Amino acid sequence: MIEDKTKEQQPASPVKPKRGQRLRSLWAQLQCMGLLHRHRLRRKTQNHVNDFGRKLAQNSAVPVIGETLYALGYSTEYGFVRVGRGLRSGWLWLWQAFTTLLANAAAMAFPGAAQMFRDLFGPIWLFFRGCGSLLVHAQRVRKEKGFAAACKASVHYLASGVRRNLKTLPRMAMYVLPVCALAVMVTVFNHTVRQPYALEVQVNGQTVGYVANEDVFNSAREAVQERINYADTDHAKWTVEPTYTVTVAHKTMDENEMADAILKSASDEISEGTALYLDGELTAVCGDGVYRRAALDGADRERGLRGFRGLDVRNLGAGDAHCVNGARDLAEGGV
Repeated sequence: MIEDKTKEQQPASPVKPKRGQRLRSLWAQLQCMGLLHRHRLRRKTQNHVNDFGRKLAQNSAVPVIGETLYALGYSTEYGFVRVGRGLRSGWLWLWQAFTTLLANAAAMAFPGAAQMFRDLFGPIWLFFRGCGSLLVHAQRVRKEKGFAAACKASVHYLASGVRRNLKTLPRMAMYVLPVCALAVMVTVFNHTVRQPYALEVQVNGQTVGYVANEDVFNSAREAVQERINYADTDHAKWTVEPTYTVTVAHKTMDENEMADAILKSASDEISEGTALYLDGELTAVCGDGVYRRAALDGADRERGLRGFRGLDVRNLGAGDAHCVNGARDLAEGGV
């Protein structure tokens, strides 16, 4: 038992500190030494300042010097304040004089400008000022009598304000309505100018189509005239006289489309047909070109080509006989 207690009471052997712990310990000691040094220096400085203050307070010349410096600083500050006030007053006077001169010049140059601005913007100014007064009045009534009374008072206040200032609206309308009319006119003008205008072509009261200009129709008419073959060389040349009307059209025709439209419109005067040429000379014009071509191709030339609807061509011998498709003038007739 005694040996066990003796072993328990023996202290443990001290552990050798590591190198990092020793460095941290040295750094902590240095920080503590610096803190103590700064504290001692601060205390010494404070003691010196207190001693110097007590010595100055015991000197009779110090209060006199302080009062003199205070008076000098106050006088300097007050002088700068007065100079600033003088500059501000001078600037305000110059600005007021300039604005007065400008207002007088504007009144002489434009006598009705001031009245125009009052009539034009007066109702707007009264409206916003009245809204602010209405809010203040409604807030005061709500605090005194409640929300329902505030609503009733606000309606009454608004109605009375409208009745008092309703006469200013006609004068404002004198300036606003012409401006609105000008805006409408400019809008309509721009919309009208930007429309896709074209020429509406009418022939014998019937609309043929729409072209960009007259040259398109003239070119189409010349193309149609070139397609027409006349049986009689003495017959007058077929023509058409159009009537132009300016209208709005989103799609226009070119020369070929207009030529086709002219042929469709003149169907009672012009139709497709087949011309019979014998030895280079126009002999007959007929409408059934397929039948005539079959008759010429299948007939025997030595038997006189009897199958061509009674046309006696037995004396033609070995001459050239051929058909040409084209347009024919119905006024000429045909076989």
